[in-house]
Amino acid sequence: MPSTRLEQVLAAGRARPDNGVKPTGMHAGGHAPHATSSRVVLKVAGKVAGIKPAKMMEGLEKIRALIRNAGVTTIVWDGDLLNYQKNNGSPAEMAFTSVFPVIQSEFPHLEWIYFKKEKSVGKLLASAALEEESEFKNVLGPYEFLTFTNTDMKHPNEPISLHPIPGQNYAIGFPNETSWKELGLLGLQWLKNVAKVESMHYFILGKGYVVSQELKAVAAHPELFPKGIAQEKRIVEFLGVEILNAAD
Repeated sequence: MPSTRLEQVLAAGRARPDNGVKPTGMHAGGHAPHATSSRVVLKVAGKVAGIKPAKMMEGLEKIRALIRNAGVTTIVWDGDLLNYQKNNGSPAEMAFTSVFPVIQSEFPHLEWIYFKKEKSVGKLLASAALEEESEFKNVLGPYEFLTFTNTDMKHPNEPISLHPIPGQNYAIGFPNETSWKELGLLGLQWLKNVAKVESMHYFILGKGYVVSQELKAVAAHPELFPKGIAQEKRIVEFLGVEILNAAD
């Protein structure tokens, strides 16, 4: 991805009026030069349906361990909704997002940040309506722990605190013309350039097409993203935690 793509997307976002002037000696995002975040970020990605119960439990245990051992403060994902019971009474499909309510209840101090198109950022908040994805008949909906009160909606060119605030979450709304294929990569670049996250952890609960393409793009241009996802300009051993064959 060209290094200018994030700048183009950020420029397309509708900034609030008071963000037009940057203080002298500050970088884009409103932070002093060389400032870094105190966040310990874990991105969670994976399959959005069809994960087997045994793999789900394995993934949940490994996420718990990673949060404890690495001192994770912040969970990040690409704005996938939560799966609910189907209209025909069938259980909800197990997805990587199915672990989120469990993790939030066990680690209530965590900060949650998600990336979404601007028009859809509110769909994840507790008061949002359920919606049905007709192709797979999955009923998708919001997270009860995310509300309009505890989730600050930001345009991608707006600064955020360099330090996580207990009980405060962020929804980063990218321009509506952003491709779903670009959203995850732009979110990773946002973490580095705006949130000032230098390195991070990455967890995969079932590697699908989107995740595979994201890792390839990061490996091709690792300098554009936080460290901890890929090494050098080639595909190498994945540095995060991965649950393989989640649907097998």
